[in-house]
Amino acid sequence: MASNRRGGDWPERRLAGPVRAVVVIVAGFGLLLCAQLLSDDVRETLAYRKAAVCDGRGCIRPETGTVLDRSIGERCSWSGTGSSSTWECSHDYLLEVSRPGGGTGLHAVADDVYQQAEKGDRVRLGVWRGTVVRLEAYGKVAEYGPPAANRTGGPLLLLWVVLFTAVWVLLSGRPLVLVPMGAAFVVVGGLNVVFGPDLLWTSPTTFWTAEGVLLVGTAIGVGYADRIVRG
Repeated sequence: MASNRRGGDWPERRLAGPVRAVVVIVAGFGLLLCAQLLSDDVRETLAYRKAAVCDGRGCIRPETGTVLDRSIGERCSWSGTGSSSTWECSHDYLLEVSRPGGGTGLHAVADDVYQQAEKGDRVRLGVWRGTVVRLEAYGKVAEYGPPAANRTGGPLLLLWVVLFTAVWVLLSGRPLVLVPMGAAFVVVGGLNVVFGPDLLWTSPTTFWTAEGVLLVGTAIGVGYADRIVRG
């Protein structure tokens, strides 16, 4: 796939050695950053899972909240591919609840809880480090989890970007290789953001095994694409 045009075949050329070295060093710092972000979130989430419902330090503190209002949120997105894709919407049933110490928040609940809720009703809250992590009303419990469990999508996406970049630089370093590998990069990055956090908390071994398999598959794909580009 070589080109006879001078300067016109730069996408097929491997990045210069010093440039690849800089990229690898930056990727290394990126891995350290991901490790720090994820380790902090893991510690907080594990502490939350071990916490009991009580009034002491390190507890999920019980509070009684008051329903102020209710509303329905709507989320819409395309589902399917090509001509078969459809625009689908889902609804979030929300209660606006005030806390005894002041402040209000919107909390997602089940449809039947939403239908029963009226202004002035009392609901039981569970508060972890200032954040509402649980709401109990009308015999139903909604669990929201600690903030750490809900913010790992970003670090997991960054982790995949760093790993993908490192594999590409070490095994190829040719810009043209990024074209066929772009779809895999986007798909796996999206899976990390959407499913990664839940899988990481529920089964860390499964998560890291899946990451390893995906990384090996990416390495094989990059190597194969590099051979095609080199002709």
